[in-house]
Amino acid sequence: NLEALILSIHYRVKNFLLADEHPMKGPHAPKDPPDYKIHLKRLLELLCENRSIIHFESRGDHELELLAPLESFFSVNENLDFVRLSDWTAIAANTQSLLTAIVKRQSSLDTLCIERCTLRDEGLKEITLTLKSCPEACPKKLYLGGNSIGDGGCVSISDVRNNTKIDLKEIDLSRNSSIGLRGLQSISTALAMKGRPFEKLDLSFIPFGDAGFSELVEAFLDCPKATPKYLRLRYCRIYNSYWK
Repeated sequence: NLEALILSIHYRVKNFLLADEHPMKGPHAPKDPPDYKIHLKRLLELLCENRSIIHFESRGDHELELLAPLESFFSVNENLDFVRLSDWTAIAANTQSLLTAIVKRQSSLDTLCIERCTLRDEGLKEITLTLKSCPEACPKKLYLGGNSIGDGGCVSISDVRNNTKIDLKEIDLSRNSSIGLRGLQSISTALAMKGRPFEKLDLSFIPFGDAGFSELVEAFLDCPKATPKYLRLRYCRIYNSYWK
C-alpha cells in the first residue's frame, strides 16, 4: 500500500563517488559504488505493479536508459496527485513522450514540477502542446523553475493560460533568467485577457527590472481581476527609481 515514493540520488555525490581518482586514500577510502541505475530501473519495474502511489518525486542526474521504465511507471499509475522531477538531464530531449505518459493517464494530477531539467523553450512548447491536447488532465499547479526558459516559453505558457478548458492556478517560472521584456508582455497580456487570476505566480530571480515590473503593473491596472493572490518577485532588479 505504498503511497509516496521519493528517489534522491544527488548528482554531485554520484559524480564524486564515481571520480577516477578519489581524494581520500587508505583503508577508509570508499569502495566502488553499486550500479544504482540497475537497481533503480528494477525498482521502477516493480513499482509498475503498485497502483496505489499518489506522490512521486525523483531527484538526480539520471541517464537516458531510465526513461523507458519511468514512462511505464507513469502509464500504469493513474492516481498520481503530485509529480516532481528534478535535475533529470535526459528529460529535455524526450519531453513529449514522458509528458504524454504523465498527463494523459492521470485523472487527479494536481501538481507537476519539472525543475532544473534544461527544458528551454522547445521543451516547454512540447509540454504546453501536451497539456492543450488533454485539458481535462492538466495539473492545477505547474512548477518550471531553473529550466533555461526564455521569451518563447512565456508565449507557450500564455497559450495554455488562454485556453478556457484549462484551469491552471499556480505557475512558477522562477530562476529562468533568459526571460526578458517580451516574455513579461506575453504573461501580462494573458493575465489581462483571462480575467481569472492565478492563485500564485512566481517570477523570482528573473532580472526584468523596472520595465518588466511596469508591464505587470499595467496589466493588473487594466484588469484588476487578473491580479494574482500571491505574487512573488524576489531578486528581479526592481529599483527605487520605478516608485518615483
